[in-house]
Amino acid sequence: MKLKRFVGTDTRDAMQQIKATFGPDAVILSSHQVDEGIEIVAAIDFDETILSAKAAVAEMAPDMSKKETAFSPFEEMRQEITTLRGMLEAQLRTSLGSNEPLHRVMMQTLIELGMSQTTATSLINRINPQLSQQRALDTIMNQLAEAIPVREFCRIEEGGIYAFVGPTGVGKTTTLAKIAARFVLRFGAQNLGLITMDTYRIAAQEQLMVYGKILGVNVAVAEDEVSLTRAIRQLSDKKLILIDTAGMSPSDARVPGQMDMLTAQLQSISTVLVLPATSHYAALMEAIKGYQVSELQQCVITKLDESKAIGGVVSALVETGLSVSYLTDGQRVPEDIKLATKYQIVEQLSKQALHLKTVGAFSRGTKQDVARGLYVDSE
Repeated sequence: MKLKRFVGTDTRDAMQQIKATFGPDAVILSSHQVDEGIEIVAAIDFDETILSAKAAVAEMAPDMSKKETAFSPFEEMRQEITTLRGMLEAQLRTSLGSNEPLHRVMMQTLIELGMSQTTATSLINRINPQLSQQRALDTIMNQLAEAIPVREFCRIEEGGIYAFVGPTGVGKTTTLAKIAARFVLRFGAQNLGLITMDTYRIAAQEQLMVYGKILGVNVAVAEDEVSLTRAIRQLSDKKLILIDTAGMSPSDARVPGQMDMLTAQLQSISTVLVLPATSHYAALMEAIKGYQVSELQQCVITKLDESKAIGGVVSALVETGLSVSYLTDGQRVPEDIKLATKYQIVEQLSKQALHLKTVGAFSRGTKQDVARGLYVDSE
């Protein structure tokens, strides 16, 4: 038998560590609160016959073993397991506010899809607890189809001035190139203007320069507000002007200044936030708030082909009301981009839910646990 102590910020975090280390066959031996959160002792290759033998001895000689059993490690372990189960039950009841087995199973499913507890609870509380799991999931997807904000007017490629903002590595330059290529195919290169403000990374400038050369469009470089204003004035005859900005962390002190320059002083510029579907909900919410959601006109969701659980980005859109205009699912220019629709987003989320069910998200626990809504097994 192998024992190991796991410390997590909460029960879910500790359980994830246990699964990653020992797999689904781990046995929980004890759990209690510590300063860092919760401590759980788990084991693998545990011999359950030890417990059975101990119980048999206690039953045969209750008077002799009563005192020993009350303080034995195995009795304590059994109590700890019961306590842990109670903690999980209480956590689910508290987060959902419902004792319905179907609701708790659906909560676990949505959490595994990366969805936030806020969005998941809002969706599940409207579900009839008498439905089957599949009917309940279908109902949830229909609710999401109504709730996801999609920008269906004034698409970027129809014309205007747009600045692409967002953290480093989310795919701003590639996304800009894809939209530029779509525009050139419809309206011609003579109607397009490209500007790069990414003066921090030479490679980023070169990348946009290469795209511009392929499209037959010159790329202007702007280092500050004055040069940006000059560049926009020189391109005033263009139907569409796309501006590539430097990637910055949402917590970067330069972000507010950049957003103020783009929105407050240059009113003709619309800001487009680029968000990767691979990021967790918390990181996405930080980006949306850091880049001042009130100043954002729309967003583009990238890297859909790389994401195994898009619930996080769906939750972020629903909770902030930020509308999505384009979806990208690869590196090819301009093939791997499409106009966003609610159907496409919900369809991908449904496929991921089906995959979870297929690989055993519903079946890895015992039938009794699933029926009672107690099974917790997070990726």
